[in-house]
Amino acid sequence: MKTLMIAPLFAAAVLLGVALSSRAAENAAAPDIKVQRQQWQHLALPQQADDALPEISAKINELGRQGWELVTVADDRPGTLRAGKTYYFKRPL
Repeated sequence: MKTLMIAPLFAAAVLLGVALSSRAAENAAAPDIKVQRQQWQHLALPQQADDALPEISAKINELGRQGWELVTVADDRPGTLRAGKTYYFKRPL
């Protein structure tokens, strides 16, 4: 009876050992890969009180043509109707 219970456990241990040793062999054969982190340049474009929507859109589009990506827009004066947004951009160095 004990032999019948030990056999499946032994088989599972052997299979696990084979799987782990083959995985270790794969890792040993893999070349060293060095990952370089992307570096970014950042830009903040504050909206002026007298900037109309077409003007700010033209500025954003021009920055896009220069490779800038709009990341977020922050409302500098929440709860008011006055202009007060800052547009944040990034592009790879």
